[in-house]
Amino acid sequence: ACTPIATIQKNGCTVSTVFDCGSTKTTHTYHGGEFSAVHTYSPDWEFVSYRYANPKLPRMNHVPDSGRTTNMAELLETGASQTGGTFLLNTNIIKDRKYILSGRNEITGEVELSGRTFQAGRMSRVFEREPGKGGLEFEIDFYVTEDMSLFVEGSLQRSIMGNNHETFDESPQSVAWPGDEGFLSAVAVHGCG
Repeated sequence: ACTPIATIQKNGCTVSTVFDCGSTKTTHTYHGGEFSAVHTYSPDWEFVSYRYANPKLPRMNHVPDSGRTTNMAELLETGASQTGGTFLLNTNIIKDRKYILSGRNEITGEVELSGRTFQAGRMSRVFEREPGKGGLEFEIDFYVTEDMSLFVEGSLQRSIMGNNHETFDESPQSVAWPGDEGFLSAVAVHGCG
């Protein structure tokens, strides 16, 4: 059974609810009122998988024991950590295509959201078929409470082999905790016009 932790209203007509499922934590995201994606993490926020809500679209899964995707404790203690590991891409056509993850995570400051202090930072991730050859690149803003009870991904920039740059403004605007108005809402309120 999963317990909802918080609902985050973001820019870009996006809202996400984070669930604690014991052995994992998941973030369910809605864009424009439509269920769009699920991020799965370990209990200490190691990135485990990403899948679109539409089962026909790609999904990425971390290969266990292949590297640390997000060492949150080290990141909060030292201000930086490295990212690594192997992921498998699956689609309706592709089965277990291997990608190597590399990158770096950094704390960049503090922000306050809905009365709570979050450490803000940036994740730089590259998924490559062959290390050093280029691939799918992400720059992701993130926010984490100091007690690591909540982790939120925000805006991101994406490019493929250094081309086709795209920016998605999904900066968090508010957090609704259990009992707050808007908790468990699938209706976004920012950037929907």
